[in-house]
Amino acid sequence: MPSHGAARQGLAGAIGAELRRWYTCAPWARRRAEYARLALIELDISRLDERIDVLLEALAVLCDCSRQFDAAADFRALASEASEPAPLLRLIQGN
Repeated sequence: MPSHGAARQGLAGAIGAELRRWYTCAPWARRRAEYARLALIELDISRLDERIDVLLEALAVLCDCSRQFDAAADFRALASEASEPAPLLRLIQGN
């Protein structure tokens, strides 16, 4: 026969499991998770933009060293275009 402590543990575990399920399945939890994913995607995009700019500058330097000044100017122009702020996508709560 189970003791009162074991029954209490089982009840506490069941309540805890239900609260965890509710916490992760609630509409606001999904919305919060989506905002977090979007923030991480925006961070990844900005990091990629920075890396692309570094690579474009390296190509421009190589073109300068090989006396291909027009190509170097083209690479630098691409880097300056990429540094302009891009419009951000945001989730808007529907009616």
